[in-house]
Amino acid sequence: MSSLVSVTKEDWTFRDISTKEYTHGFHLYPARMHPEIAKRLIQKYIRKSSDIVFDPFMGSGGVLVESMLHGNNSVGIDLNPFAVLLSTVKTTPLDAAKLETTFNQIILDSKKDKKNKIEYDNAPNFLPKNQKKNL
Repeated sequence: MSSLVSVTKEDWTFRDISTKEYTHGFHLYPARMHPEIAKRLIQKYIRKSSDIVFDPFMGSGGVLVESMLHGNNSVGIDLNPFAVLLSTVKTTPLDAAKLETTFNQIILDSKKDKKNKIEYDNAPNFLPKNQKKNL
């Protein structure tokens, strides 16, 4: 109980701390928990690296990201399929070598392509006719 009392005396405003570090800024998901709240709670209450962090309403996955940064495994669930997708994207490690290879290939391909206009055989039907002409 004493640790709970000490937590309530701390400053939890985080006014000058960015909410967009790491993958936290990927999407402006509504009603996100500030990453520093998750970070502070994990630092305060997760004792061992073998502890698993559970987030029953993971939303954009901020708690899961902070858990990874702290060296813990985590499990999150959400009813919203977009939340599941976003959290998966934010917490899936990338292979740096594969990322660099793919990036370099995109740059090479873009330099080879001399077209200044993309031709569409079937322009999307939802576009107004005047916009279809400009594709």
